[in-house]
Amino acid sequence: MRLSYFFPFKHTGLPFVFFEEANKKFLKHNIYISAFVDSSIGNMTPAINQKELPTLEIQRKIPIDAQAKYYFIQIK
Repeated sequence: MRLSYFFPFKHTGLPFVFFEEANKKFLKHNIYISAFVDSSIGNMTPAINQKELPTLEIQRKIPIDAQAKYYFIQIK
């Protein structure tokens, strides 16, 4: 099973500590998660009408390469 999270509106993304703790609980039961990085470039579906869809709120306005590095460094 795989779960994904994204939060399109400002101030709706997850805090990192919550994300990390929730993921530990899921992984304990072999449920794998996915996280989204955001981009202010390109077109998004009109159903959402938002360009930024991060999982973590702290990543909402930082460059996409920095967002990816954050996951690789922080999430073990």
